[in-house]
Amino acid sequence: MTTFASLDDSPVTSDEEGGDPDWAFLSEQLNPATLAALRVHKGLEVEAPTHRICESSGPSKSHVPVAVSVSALEAIISRLSGADFAQTAASEGRLQFSPDAHRSLLLDQECGDSAASKRVLETQGVLRLNRCLPAEVCDALLLSVNKSLDKAISDENPCFDRAAGFGQVLERRNRYDMMLEPTEEILAALSQLLGADAKLGQLFQEVFANDTDAPFSELSSLISDKGAQRQQLHPDNAFQEVCPFFTTFVALQDITPEMGPTVFLPETNTEACHDAFNSKESGATHEFLVAQEWATPLLRKGDVQVLDSRTIHAATANTSGRRALFYFTLQNPLCVDLGKKGVTPTIDPGSILPGISMNLSDFR
Repeated sequence: MTTFASLDDSPVTSDEEGGDPDWAFLSEQLNPATLAALRVHKGLEVEAPTHRICESSGPSKSHVPVAVSVSALEAIISRLSGADFAQTAASEGRLQFSPDAHRSLLLDQECGDSAASKRVLETQGVLRLNRCLPAEVCDALLLSVNKSLDKAISDENPCFDRAAGFGQVLERRNRYDMMLEPTEEILAALSQLLGADAKLGQLFQEVFANDTDAPFSELSSLISDKGAQRQQLHPDNAFQEVCPFFTTFVALQDITPEMGPTVFLPETNTEACHDAFNSKESGATHEFLVAQEWATPLLRKGDVQVLDSRTIHAATANTSGRRALFYFTLQNPLCVDLGKKGVTPTIDPGSILPGISMNLSDFR
């Protein structure tokens, strides 16, 4: 999944001093626009990252500088300076499993109708729906995903960059965002999920106010193998008033706690929560996290979870075996200021293969 950079109409100017981040590491973790903006903010020239994931993919082009708000970049630098993602993630994990933490299982929201489900998604920022895809369809998709990933891993010179069909993902080791071709299997699964009579399809009908012109911005699979480390908490994009994207994750197998399920912080899809999460005040982020609910969905095969892209979440550590999710992201047709310079966050390309043009209306 892509994590989107924050934009407003304030250009980057800063006289901030301090230690220089590990640019090689950050080039693996941040999208190009954010990386370029960080370099500008630190008073450096915008250039290609020093680290290359796949040496055979050809020369890297220079990044284009973007205007990013000082406050947004200071929050990024504050959290990432020194590139100690693992330490931050471990600290968040200790908070999640501390005796006083409010932990919960994200349960199926059988609300009775799609309007009620919409209200849950709007307020909680995440929604679980059970039994949305038949087991035999999940089995076929899982077989195909495993075959494709195993082939990529076993190549003589394995390559996991965008040119090879892999998206960006935090904590890359043993974690893969593998884009998918819209095969007959995939299209059939999407028809079952998004049809007019399907509960997921009815949910999006409510969320999008009957507007079916919702382009796919991502069509991919999210996979973690044993040894994948816990991610840092993050939203998929900075706060804006109208949610720009909704991502649906489909479990292709039963998920156990040892497989590194995603943890969500419900009701963090708000401006106040984003401000608290990114606060530079000493102890403010810690206090914010201590007060949150930590909800983990142990999805069963065929269950789905729908995510408001502003909601804070993170994948946890995988200590057992492969966890595979099929996922797709729909652009909200009601978000009219999507990616508007100086108004809303910039939108980088999501995890979707070049040349693919799909829309919710294709399945209605």
